[in-house]
Amino acid sequence: MHTIIYAHGFGGGNDFPFVQKLEKDGNIVVQVILPGDPESGKPFSFLQSIKDILAEIKKEDEPVIGCGFSMGALFLLNIAREYPHLFSKLILINPVVDATYLQTDMMRALFNATSMQLHDGTFYGHEIEHMVAERNPMTFREQLTVPTQIFQAQQDEFLDPSVTKQFYEQLLGKKQYTELDGTHNAWGSEEQIQKALSGPSL
Repeated sequence: MHTIIYAHGFGGGNDFPFVQKLEKDGNIVVQVILPGDPESGKPFSFLQSIKDILAEIKKEDEPVIGCGFSMGALFLLNIAREYPHLFSKLILINPVVDATYLQTDMMRALFNATSMQLHDGTFYGHEIEHMVAERNPMTFREQLTVPTQIFQAQQDEFLDPSVTKQFYEQLLGKKQYTELDGTHNAWGSEEQIQKALSGPSL
């Protein structure tokens, strides 16, 4: 039995199809409610998301499996950098591994399209500047020690798979990289991901 902390992507929810199957297999799956989720009652924040995920992880008595989809992977990588002892392994699905992505037109379009509660004014400009300068996994990837398995869709319409592969190649610890068919949502790849989550550490 494993305890899995699942962090969803930007504007997303806890609706990955494999989650219910993992729970039926006897795993404990903690689906973190992030700022911006309707249940949270708080506007979205990159930094607060990291804090809220960390708070959930610290409730556990043993190291957890961190499973992050898209933006959720960015948050988990930042926690793993500072608190590697809290994880037995990371499973990252179509992960945001370069915080400069937050400055792209694609990210601005996602902000404009989201139904999440948001802060007003220049709040996100300041947060994104901080994420790029201080919390960009591309700049601290060689410091990461948690065993990491990455799943990357080759037809990802939001993220460049070559950036993910470049990040992976610079990881120094135990690692595994799996190319997926399909697009960013990773639907159709549930069985592969489920096996990684249910299996032993790398």
